Amino acid sequence: MAALKSLLTIAVFVMSLGLAAASKKILVFGGNGLLGSATVDQLLTNADHEVTIANRGNWYWDSQTRILPRVSHVKCDRSHENPREACSDLIDLIQATSHFDAVYDFSAFGPNETESALSMLKGKFGVYVLISTDSIYDVCETERGAPATEDEDNRPSDEIERAQLAQHHAYGHNKLAAEEILKNHGVPHVIFRLPDVLGPRDTTHRFWIYQLWIKLQPYFEEHPVKVPYFLHDYALSFVYVDDVAKVLTEILSHDNEAVMNQAFNLAWPKSITLEKLIRTIQAEIDSTKKTGPAIDDKGTTSYFYPSVRRGPISTEKAEQTLDWKPTPFETAIRESVAFYERAMKDEKFVKQRNEIIQIVHAQLFYNDSMKFYEKLEELYDIDLREFMLVKDEL
Repeated sequence: MAALKSLLTIAVFVMSLGLAAASKKILVFGGNGLLGSATVDQLLTNADHEVTIANRGNWYWDSQTRILPRVSHVKCDRSHENPREACSDLIDLIQATSHFDAVYDFSAFGPNETESALSMLKGKFGVYVLISTDSIYDVCETERGAPATEDEDNRPSDEIERAQLAQHHAYGHNKLAAEEILKNHGVPHVIFRLPDVLGPRDTTHRFWIYQLWIKLQPYFEEHPVKVPYFLHDYALSFVYVDDVAKVLTEILSHDNEAVMNQAFNLAWPKSITLEKLIRTIQAEIDSTKKTGPAIDDKGTTSYFYPSVRRGPISTEKAEQTLDWKPTPFETAIRESVAFYERAMKDEKFVKQRNEIIQIVHAQLFYNDSMKFYEKLEELYDIDLREFMLVKDEL
């Protein structure tokens, strides 16, 4: 009898491994941005997965060559005034599909997009994975001074306070409303709340702005990298794109009872200041530089992190339930810096390079245009004459 029980245990274990690795039919809303493309790339490491991407047809960085040829793509714009009309091809696909094992939603910025997705899907999915934000805590009752936990996601009971917070923090309000749609419909779901995401292929260019600013600082003493005084020691949360993509991929084979209908914060467990982020980038660019950023006592310096007011988030739940062990912070920064240094010279990314040059010039070096362009040419061995052309007066 004991031998039979052992055989049954082994059989169940082998079957569970087979299910985890089995082919999955997956629908992704978005899938072309920083996190979406990284997740799709990891999903496709299983060659048996069938991945369909639904988005407006915009392809960021190299996603058109890195992602598009490996997936099925349908155009869909859920923000359209008539989303069913703007997503007719997706509706046809859903009608022809018996079931999706998982739906990943990277592009729902509010309740309307989530509502329209559920309306089109008509329950034909195993789990709905919503990518949310730590900005939702800006419109909730939370314990100030402590990292926000997942259960602090309740709006104030006072209607006036709720309305004021929703008005002041529209992004967090709309993302929380998207979460509430899933809960109100009672569909199987998992929600991931993310702080500012760091890593290669960032469409906001915020990390790259700081990297170029730091790179150019030795040649522009009049434009030192600064941190506003109110952010000097302000605790922040960040997360690395590849770590999130890994968790999102692994959720397909996770114990459903432990994660289903749950929300999880994902971030580095220890909070990080903007000054530490800048110092770590600086160490990768020039390890001999030890001074760090200056402190702007007037608070007028441009800053590009954070995007949330609330402060850091707690990751204890993810550590306990998902075995969350993110990449060491210094390693993630090293990989990110190396990517953007390569991108400055890679012709594949000339569009993004031109964008970042224009942004950094306009934001930080507008009064030193020629010196700015010439120094970039020298540092990266690139040709920026198109930026330096001066038209003769008529």
